[in-house]
Amino acid sequence: MLPNRYIGKDFGKSSIMTIFSIAPDFFAVFEQVISLESVKKHAHNGGTWNRHDPVFQCFLKGEKMKNGKFLFLAAASLMLAACGGNNAVESKGESKAPVVKNGEAFGLVHGAGYVGYATVTTTDGKITAATLTEYCFPSYVTADAAEEGKTVDIEVTAHGATSTKHFYKEVKFGTYTLTIDAEAKGYKTADGKTEKALFADDAAAKAWKEAVVAGNVEVNGVKTIMTNDKICKDKNGYGGTNFDWKGNRDKTVAAFIANGDKITTATQDEESKKWKIGEVDTGATWVDFNSRKEGTLSYAELLVKALKAVK
Repeated sequence: MLPNRYIGKDFGKSSIMTIFSIAPDFFAVFEQVISLESVKKHAHNGGTWNRHDPVFQCFLKGEKMKNGKFLFLAAASLMLAACGGNNAVESKGESKAPVVKNGEAFGLVHGAGYVGYATVTTTDGKITAATLTEYCFPSYVTADAAEEGKTVDIEVTAHGATSTKHFYKEVKFGTYTLTIDAEAKGYKTADGKTEKALFADDAAAKAWKEAVVAGNVEVNGVKTIMTNDKICKDKNGYGGTNFDWKGNRDKTVAAFIANGDKITTATQDEESKKWKIGEVDTGATWVDFNSRKEGTLSYAELLVKALKAVK
């Protein structure tokens, strides 16, 4: 049995100095004389001995080397056959496993009216994947009709149009309980935080996203109202036929993967409305690609925030 420190190691068949450096171990291993038959058996039963090796030829011819040289060279030759043959693993050629890291980030986006969520994956320090989506606030989902004791009618104005919405009275998720507030025209926590103020905190934003995805948002005690299909923009058809939300999102993510944090240098062309990074046209046209607004993040900023969180 060869010492473990030699197994799988390439000593180099032509290196005489290497043979001499490991001679003591060979003498310890080969205390008994190796017979001609055992060598032949090694050669014919899967051994990797080179038949043209002078030492092997000595065995076949039955010649003996005096003064211990035969024993030493036999051991050396066997060692080289075991560690330097065709089946040997060369340490220099071994490849290291790639280092894969992930990061995520939350932030208010699109006028601070939605919870933005981004993820980034790097492989050996290079961005290899990224995702970007948005989760609507609880007030985005309303009842189709008023329900006594379960909804509150509030008049709201959106996109220049005024209408009466039937808001659900109570929403629960994680450790949070929100109650509809007619004056705020949205939900508030027990300590008076509005939806915007609540979700500005990353912990609350994460709790909202995870509850939505898992189907654990309770509305008046029911979990089938504010679902992922209704809250997540990837699912609810946000933008309809008037605005290509998914198309803009996909182009923004592609630009980020290709350019990394340089995406925050993007500028919008006044005529085409497309965002460019230097001379590269990203194809995205949505206004919040890299806009700067107080209290909210652009999509570029959110992606870079996720990149900085990679670990």
